[in-house]
Amino acid sequence: MGLGGGHVPPEPPMDPPLLLKTSQSTTSVSHTAEDFAKFFRSKVNKIRQTTASAPPPNIADRSCSVPSAFDDVTVEEITKIVSSAPAKHCSLDPIPTWLLKRLLPLLSTTLTQICNASFHEVVFPANLKEAIVYPRLKKSTLNPDDMNSFRPISNLSFLYQRSLSVSSQ
Repeated sequence: MGLGGGHVPPEPPMDPPLLLKTSQSTTSVSHTAEDFAKFFRSKVNKIRQTTASAPPPNIADRSCSVPSAFDDVTVEEITKIVSSAPAKHCSLDPIPTWLLKRLLPLLSTTLTQICNASFHEVVFPANLKEAIVYPRLKKSTLNPDDMNSFRPISNLSFLYQRSLSVSSQ
């Protein structure tokens, strides 16, 4: 019984989540996450099959210095990098970027330790290297019914992006 004594109808069955639903055409266009995953996996597999028998690339040796280790980053450097970063965040982030920035005086030492530990061990934690991949139309004029009209866009965690910028400095 619902409020007022009326009958509460059962909830409708759930459809798979839609990543794209557009009203640009007269027909309803929708692709599920599974549709895109299959499509992009198939695309990668086709490329692998076509290039499997190709000879390995001829890469000329060139001398360059490879750092044996990265210099430690300081709390001040981390604070500057995080403070100047855009406030964008990813759903993989444990907290929104605006909150991280606000709590930076409390978290900067921990962030510095994470960066320095990954530099010393030459390993970045695998769970922080994950990405969420979104399909995007390559051009707004392309047909959204055609899966070839899309390209995958990776949304990386804020911490991973900042550690990349620390390592490149």
